[in-house]
Amino acid sequence: MPQPPFNSRAFVSAMMAILFVILFVSSVVLLASPPGRIAHESGWTFLSLDKRLWGDIHRTFGILFLAMALWHLASNWRALMNHIRQRSASPSLRPFLGLKREPVLAFLLCLFILIAVLIP
Repeated sequence: MPQPPFNSRAFVSAMMAILFVILFVSSVVLLASPPGRIAHESGWTFLSLDKRLWGDIHRTFGILFLAMALWHLASNWRALMNHIRQRSASPSLRPFLGLKREPVLAFLLCLFILIAVLIP
C-alpha cells in the first residue's frame, strides 16, 4: 500500500504544538531561575542545563516557532482570506470593522500588558 503524500499543514501544526510546549517549559525555567550572575556563580542548573543553555534553547526554539508560524500563515493564506472576506461581509459585524468582540478584546488585553511592562 503506497504512503500518502507528505502533509505539510499537519507537519507545521505538529511542530508548532511541540515548539509551544518547549517554549512554555523554557519560559517557566528562565522565570524561576536566579538572576544571571547569581545563577552563574552558584552553578545553578535545572535538568543538568545551566541558565545560559536554557536561554539558548528558548531563543533557538522561539526563532523556529516564528518560522513555523510564518509557514503556517503562508500555507493557509487562501483559507484565511476567505474567512476574512466572509466575516467582513456579515452586516451584524460591521460596527467593529468586521471584527467580533473577542479579537478586539484580545488585542486590547495584549496592548494593556505591553504598556504595563514598558512603564516602570
